[in-house]
Amino acid sequence: MDSLVHLDLAPPKTWEQFEELCADTFAAMWNDPGLVRHGRSGQRQKGVDIVSRPGGRWTGLQCKKKAIWPVKTLTKAEINKEVAEALTFTPKLEAFWILTTAPDDIHLQEHVRKLNEKHEAAKLFTMHLLGWREILSHTLLYPLVVAKHFGIKVEHDREPLLAVWSTMDAQLEASDEELSVRCQELIHELHRNPKGRILVRQRESDALEQQLLAFLGKTLSIPQRKERLQILDKLAESERREARIALGLKLLFTDPSIAFTFQMLKGPGMARAVKSYAHMELGPIGVHGMPVYMRMEPKRGDYFRAAQHLTKTEQQQWMARDEDLRKKYKNGRCDTVIELTDELKSTIALPAITRRIVNELIDRQLEGWNLERMRANEILDFNHWSVQLV
Repeated sequence: MDSLVHLDLAPPKTWEQFEELCADTFAAMWNDPGLVRHGRSGQRQKGVDIVSRPGGRWTGLQCKKKAIWPVKTLTKAEINKEVAEALTFTPKLEAFWILTTAPDDIHLQEHVRKLNEKHEAAKLFTMHLLGWREILSHTLLYPLVVAKHFGIKVEHDREPLLAVWSTMDAQLEASDEELSVRCQELIHELHRNPKGRILVRQRESDALEQQLLAFLGKTLSIPQRKERLQILDKLAESERREARIALGLKLLFTDPSIAFTFQMLKGPGMARAVKSYAHMELGPIGVHGMPVYMRMEPKRGDYFRAAQHLTKTEQQQWMARDEDLRKKYKNGRCDTVIELTDELKSTIALPAITRRIVNELIDRQLEGWNLERMRANEILDFNHWSVQLV
């Protein structure tokens, strides 16, 4: 079996199994390793079985298992009781989900919408109600969860997630020291798990995901559907940029040609390169004034030309390095990447050239420039790219 999305599966037989299924599904959906089941049987749980913080918002989930036969449904009274309990939860919740094995019910959804109107006016948490079919539609997106709870496996290559780095306003949130150590650890982890993944996630993407949650479980009007589509468009573009960064970082760490230059920078230099590359991909387009650019080209042709503007400090650093080489050597010039200072390599050259390679791999695939063809043409030999200021 290579697809799960069309399966129609029965709910778990016990409430404990149902609660665990919900915990696994939402931990996968929100990519939240900190999601926990709250308390244990016999303890007062204040309406909350599971606690999570997707996007930094305290979120509670209540799991209500109902009999399939004879059919038992959730009631408005039960919803009101669970909501009242959840309002006493500490810390104060910003979102509350009721998850039930009962069928989806339009009357209960209408009741929840009315409660949300009152909560919005009182600045209380947002409510969501999902019946079994809605829960299952989410669960089926995660093969490992399906395999664990239903014994159905989908064959796929294991690609363990080795690193998740968050950004805000185009800047990686990790400290220089933390990122330096993490880069060195990743070299070893990727050696053991060559298919391992690196993920960069923007806080802005998380905020868009949170906006989408407001539409779940509702019958939407045309204007609301259009609003949701606008959010989905923004999220898709945001995730495309994140995917580009993931590809570029994987090249820096694992490509046999590129990684040689990257790893010669050691920990602090690698951290600078990672931060600079993420910023180049996520930062604003365009530069004010009349900027000076560092233009770089591979030994064979200028088709792969890369360029990045320099600050005044970076210009001075390049000129000082060029002057130093002129004094030391008869024909000395700072005219190749290998001659640059480590700081200019890590903050300008490697990120800019890597970005150019990623552009080629993603945007111009039809022209046939895959990595092996680039390698054969010495394009991945970053150290010998020419450098000039223009």
